[in-house]
Amino acid sequence: MRSTVPHIPALRACLCVLLAATALTRCPGAQPNPLTAGGQLIAAGSYMDAEATFARACEADAMSAVGRSGMGAAALFSGDLSGALHNLDAALAIDPNCVSALLGRGAVLYRAGRTDEAMAAYRHALAYETPCRPQIRACVGHLACMAGFYRSAEADAAGAVAEDPDCELARQTLAASYIALGRAGDAIKTLARPVGRTDTAYPGLEATSPVFSPGAAYYREHGLDDAIRLAGLQSIGVAAGGRMPVDDTPAAVDVAAQADGGLRIEWPGPNARVTGVLEVSVVASAGLQIDYVALLIADRFVGVSNSRPYRLTIDTRTVADGICIVRCEAYGPNGDIVGRASQQIVVANGARTLMPEELAARAELDLFLQRALLLQADPTARAQLCGHALQAAGRSWEAVDAFEYGFSYNPGLPGIRADLLLAYQGVGVLGRPSTEIHNLRAGGGPQVALTFDDGPHPVLTPVILDLLDQYGAKGTFLLIGKQAETYPELVRLIAERGHEIGNHSYSHRNLTDLGELEIERELVMTRQIIRRACGRFITLFRPPGGHYNARVRAATRATGFSPLFWNENIGNYPGRRPDEIVPSMIRKVGASGIVLLHSGYDETPAMLPAFLRELASRGYRMGTVSELCSHSPFVMAEAPAPGPPGWQLH
Repeated sequence: MRSTVPHIPALRACLCVLLAATALTRCPGAQPNPLTAGGQLIAAGSYMDAEATFARACEADAMSAVGRSGMGAAALFSGDLSGALHNLDAALAIDPNCVSALLGRGAVLYRAGRTDEAMAAYRHALAYETPCRPQIRACVGHLACMAGFYRSAEADAAGAVAEDPDCELARQTLAASYIALGRAGDAIKTLARPVGRTDTAYPGLEATSPVFSPGAAYYREHGLDDAIRLAGLQSIGVAAGGRMPVDDTPAAVDVAAQADGGLRIEWPGPNARVTGVLEVSVVASAGLQIDYVALLIADRFVGVSNSRPYRLTIDTRTVADGICIVRCEAYGPNGDIVGRASQQIVVANGARTLMPEELAARAELDLFLQRALLLQADPTARAQLCGHALQAAGRSWEAVDAFEYGFSYNPGLPGIRADLLLAYQGVGVLGRPSTEIHNLRAGGGPQVALTFDDGPHPVLTPVILDLLDQYGAKGTFLLIGKQAETYPELVRLIAERGHEIGNHSYSHRNLTDLGELEIERELVMTRQIIRRACGRFITLFRPPGGHYNARVRAATRATGFSPLFWNENIGNYPGRRPDEIVPSMIRKVGASGIVLLHSGYDETPAMLPAFLRELASRGYRMGTVSELCSHSPFVMAEAPAPGPPGWQLH
């Protein structure tokens, strides 16, 4: 069959297009080719304008297959699947060999769940010589894996990897096929390679996981529904959907199954096409008792509002283009959901792909559309696949490491939360006592637990460590994930000097403003950063600012943390001198207490030498929280080595 796309080396092609476009722009009065203009509009995310521009081009040239293909692509990215399929079929009627139309048809059918027909379209496209051939073959393998044809998927994915080792979809499909075929070792070898380049410059269509898509054969065969998988954890207070009973009382009746509970999204309206930053307006009936309203888009937490009328801002550029659901939940005084509402919208943003000059030639436009219409794999899904392969190989702690990484960087991956929590359960993290710590054990003479929030600090942490050594004291350092990520050598230093380490969230935000999944992400991300730095698996957690509610409590329980509070706080003495702070603190601590200090520039650096000296002179035992209370640090049986993950997801 003939090829409609000339085989030109990438550098030469870019140069040719650049020169042609430059010549066009320098020609006085020259009008841009309407196909080029349509491609530029797709690149800019103006899909409706692109469709109209391509339509004008097709009116001028009814036999322009690539123009019809452009119309189909624009409709697809706008979320209009039926319109997209109509135009792509029209393009193929004009030219059955139009590769971009074949790929567009495959993409539309894929989104519509018609995987068998989508696979046929992609296989047809494989008959042509095109620079995108390895990626097209990866799409074929991916669809075969989704349908349960694992050996066929293996063959296509392996061929794609051989042609393009950086094709992430091919590599993940090959690993998923190996997992389904019981070849865990081969899956691990396939994934134990750094993530290569990703074509993020193109709009693209995200491929669902070949393991965790509900329509995939592996999902059906292995019963991977989250609610079923997590049912066994409900006895220890972990709910399948991320919500759980508050304390030990029965859960309140959720009104989500009722109409809307008096809650309604006023703007945007049903099926509104939206772009960029958008204000969502939520109205509630006057009799509905609401503490705050939370907003989610595509099941991702966006924010909360606690004042009527409820106005929340979302950035639609954070989600994929197409049909999307905006959802809001109203929470009453007890933290229970008292109302829900949702609205279907069409997100039409997109990202600029190629420079306008590169879209001047018709063949180059077809190649651009090919690349834009290929399925693309989320690199973080590799961590999830690797976790399953490691579990199958009996490497439980490395699997925990992989699942933590995937959850930390994309908690919305299908099945990743259940994977992580079940992996925690398997190694004994969940089910341990995780009561809130407010006081030390009684008796045993005067004792104090010195806790240091907000570190590690590049200047103050070494000074604090030296002071503690000078007085034979041990402290508990509650570290911020971002800081630990920046200064891993200080995390190791704290551990090497014999001190305890805990979690103070990743970003130090007010966690009560976050959804449960996002709170869990803050905790898990910090845990895995600290473990990679020093090899310890931490289970103490102090909520930033003491902000703590039912969602924070549920997240700590689900991830195996014990919340740590305090009896005395350096924050009570702003601007005071050490000779004022020290006597007051010791008087308030009395015979036993937990003292909150900081690894930062507040009153801590100035008062700490005198405070330690006075505690030592009075015979206080200065130990870690775990030494002085009922909390037991978790010890890993087979801890992965500190450092980056061995399965090379970077």
